[in-house]
Amino acid sequence: MKRENEFKWLNIDGVSALIRPGYGGTIVIIPGAMTDAQGWLPVAIALESNRSIAIINRRGRVPSSDLPRDSTVADEVGDVCSLLSHVQPPYILFGWSYGGLLATEVAKNLDRLDAIVLYEPVCRPFVGDAVEPLWNRIDKGDLDSSVEFILAEIGGMSVAHIEALRETDAWHKLRYLATPAAIELSAINRHEPYQEEYASITAPITMIVGSLNEGNEPYGTAANRYLDMLNCARRVSLQGQGHLAHLEAPVQLAETINDILNEWPAKV
Repeated sequence: MKRENEFKWLNIDGVSALIRPGYGGTIVIIPGAMTDAQGWLPVAIALESNRSIAIINRRGRVPSSDLPRDSTVADEVGDVCSLLSHVQPPYILFGWSYGGLLATEVAKNLDRLDAIVLYEPVCRPFVGDAVEPLWNRIDKGDLDSSVEFILAEIGGMSVAHIEALRETDAWHKLRYLATPAAIELSAINRHEPYQEEYASITAPITMIVGSLNEGNEPYGTAANRYLDMLNCARRVSLQGQGHLAHLEAPVQLAETINDILNEWPAKV
């Protein structure tokens, strides 16, 4: 049996997750923009853990419901918490990009939390000058241009890379994820994180930063700002990678997560 067949859909109040049953708690993966739960399945499959694994499929991604245009960080935190009530504690939270912000917000009031792993989380201010031009493209119905703008102006992807991506089956999914990405970018820049609340988190926190992004805009500098807000967080470099290791090096990313979690054998 293929290991992806171990994952089944769970749907709760309009939000879904891919779940692999296990024991001893749950590793919860919270993806960011321009991807869905299936996009993180290769990483989840490569994780070496007996725990259950839940990959959140946030709103705006089939089979979850649509993401309202006025959606907030608090709305999405509520969705994650609702799903957590249906999986086995204690929890390990893993959040990538916008999912890192959501994981941290969830952790503020979460009981039975063993560890937090964040991969290049983002928070306000984050490419705020991109919000209006992105919405202009989306409101005109030009999803191809919207995807190009997201990949080039926010993701820093080269023209050649974007053109190559256009020729793949992934482009159709990126088109339908462009509008949720604009909503999410708007939500990030409206949300004010509070360092005092983050400092109250007692679970061990590790931040993964791609070595190609260290010190660079927008993800490397966003990670540095985020690290300054966290209490006793440590930093791990993901060698040879940038922001998209779940696509470009899922096994390497999973091995890095495995190594991080194995350093806390008493709890994890």
